[in-house]
Amino acid sequence: MEGFIAGREVRSALDGLFSKRSSGIGPGARGWHSNGILGPIAAACSVSKILDLNLEQTQAAIGLAAGSCGALTRDGGTMAKPFRVGHAAATGLTCALLAKEGFTSDDTALEGRYGLIEALGPIPEEILDELARNLGTRFDLETVGVNVKPFASCTATHSGLEAMLRIMHKNSIMPADVESIEADLKPYPLVRQRPTRGFEGRFSMPFCLAMAMVYRRLDPGDFTDERLSDPLAQQSISRTHHTPDSPVLTVILKDGTKITEPIQPHTNLKGWDAVAKKFDNSVVGCLSKDQQRTVLELVSQLDRIASVAQLAQNLCVA
Repeated sequence: MEGFIAGREVRSALDGLFSKRSSGIGPGARGWHSNGILGPIAAACSVSKILDLNLEQTQAAIGLAAGSCGALTRDGGTMAKPFRVGHAAATGLTCALLAKEGFTSDDTALEGRYGLIEALGPIPEEILDELARNLGTRFDLETVGVNVKPFASCTATHSGLEAMLRIMHKNSIMPADVESIEADLKPYPLVRQRPTRGFEGRFSMPFCLAMAMVYRRLDPGDFTDERLSDPLAQQSISRTHHTPDSPVLTVILKDGTKITEPIQPHTNLKGWDAVAKKFDNSVVGCLSKDQQRTVLELVSQLDRIASVAQLAQNLCVA
């Protein structure tokens, strides 16, 4: 648990590098994705804590991780996106294990001349000055907590998706009644405006809005080629238009009626039961029922189990 907290706090302390990507500032605006850049460093710190590495070994692990990172925003909506996350964890683990055995690296691989931060630049001084300012004194985990999103799609889709679900709940309309859908489709980071495979729908606002309109929900199992090829879904996607910075979602019916719904901050799941239900829905076909029950039981007492080995074993695909 201490290892997890250490990695999360280091990651949060460096997140400022990507904080202004939507304004065209920093590495995120140029196509780098934070998970693959900061993830290996955070994972290296986590494992260094677990292995009780000393200062020099931990610096070596961080330096090795800093030169072993990479991920692109363009990965969104492909299998490369989750791969980058797993690869970041594996990289951090490898770097810490190597450091434990005597591997070395540059002690200033992050901030030194020709180091990672300079390579990701240019980055404004005000962002650099804030990096890691409160690391170890103010805990992000304590103030922000852990948010669990309700849908298995990019967080950027959620506010629009929830607005569409509210429209469908309040109005008796059918997809065939709709002339057009207008919303801010967030071209960044939703890079799959016109998906060609179901998996791409996770990073496509038009796809998510279509699922909400046609099926009045969005489940983890909806990101399939079959759902994408549904004629009603294709019609809805083709009728969806980008309205930059729009504060509302607008559905225009064929009779000229306009239905609007404000775009609100997205919700997060609350309570163990809601999170457990999402987990079960997300692993259908991957984990057996016995595995699902065991995982939930072990996670519910994570602070008391002697080893995470059994948890890891039950997260292997059946």
